[in-house]
Amino acid sequence: MIALLKLMGGRARAFPLLVLIATTATPAAERAGDSDRPGGHEIEAASARALDWIETHRATPEDGGLPDMIDEGVSFRVFRDLSPTPSDREHFAHLFRSQMAAINDLPEFERWVSATNKPLIEHYHLVLAARLTQLAGQTSPLTPLIMEQAQRALATAAFENPTVRLTTALFLSRLGTSGAKDIDALLEHSLIEQLARDCQFIRLPTSDATAYQRRAATWLLYALVHEVVALTDFGRLQPSPWLAARRDVVAGVLLDALPWASAGNNMDLTAELAMTLFFLGQPLGAQLRSALDDLLSQQQADGSWGASTTTARQNKVRHTVLTSAAALLAYRAWRERDEKHEDKTPEPVSNSGSRVAGALRRAFSSRAGRTARYPEGGTRPRSARLLFVSGEAFHPASQLFQLRAQFTDNGLQALEPFTLRHRRRLRAARR
Repeated sequence: MIALLKLMGGRARAFPLLVLIATTATPAAERAGDSDRPGGHEIEAASARALDWIETHRATPEDGGLPDMIDEGVSFRVFRDLSPTPSDREHFAHLFRSQMAAINDLPEFERWVSATNKPLIEHYHLVLAARLTQLAGQTSPLTPLIMEQAQRALATAAFENPTVRLTTALFLSRLGTSGAKDIDALLEHSLIEQLARDCQFIRLPTSDATAYQRRAATWLLYALVHEVVALTDFGRLQPSPWLAARRDVVAGVLLDALPWASAGNNMDLTAELAMTLFFLGQPLGAQLRSALDDLLSQQQADGSWGASTTTARQNKVRHTVLTSAAALLAYRAWRERDEKHEDKTPEPVSNSGSRVAGALRRAFSSRAGRTARYPEGGTRPRSARLLFVSGEAFHPASQLFQLRAQFTDNGLQALEPFTLRHRRRLRAARR
């Protein structure tokens, strides 16, 4: 997870605004019927193979280095939270505590902390390690120095990557530093806020895009993942009011990116996107099922997903196994949750329709003691509900977004396209 931030850790003054076009690639699993989907035992077996690979291929200073060791610590913490049984949770809690104790005892780690003139991305890694140490219930004499250095680096990092600045500040705040105003300012420059202002800020490349365009889109998606992970503290926290207000936009972008990442055989990114949606409380819909089924089908016999062609890491296999194992554990939790709840919550709109969806929800929101007159002539009772059919109905090229507005008694009961003309009507109706 953290290594992709390193690729973005240069002194970029702002996120690149990619002028790319959305892809329509769809994994093969999406075309499969429910009967072709893997069962719970298959998911459990795949998870077991991945976890076995991780425990038999542990990172060391020589194999993967400290970044991989820190990533293993992140993963063990997430595995603990996602494990289905008390014995499994205790097993991964033990691995997590042992991992963080081992990292803090390494001479290499102490030398890293003591080094001078570190770039901000390295301070991010060290602050993350300090936060994990805290979550493991441990203390380290190196933590105060890590915090002091990171605070000084942030104070002079006005032109560093916005995601690196925000995530470093968030983990520092978890360690007990003050600076809520600073975080508010960093949120204003975050990628999430850029998406809230313009949901087309991240556009996915087509098959004829250049390697740079594909790489840039990938880095932006990883940046979005890291911001959500830091804001939810690895899924431990519910989305804050600030994040909740932007949740549908973020979820829409992540859902859009799933088939693109899966079709490009980027299993690491596919798993990261799925886990981020899990942290946001996204229901398990068709797009997620399809991507997770594809992830499961790509697993190799040894429990890994083979060597990555996109990572800059020394070990080309480990990170994908770490993220994919977490995604498969989340898949199992998703399925079990869905089995317990027969009534599914409709998915937020994907395919860049989240902003339109938010506007429509506000337009049709219930207001006590009032009804609203709409252009079609119907009066909306307070019990009216707005149901979104599918994000797939929105097509960026045609700017059509299909919706179904179901009213009780009198009013609209139809499926129709939402166009600019309808948007103007809605605005006029609210006056």
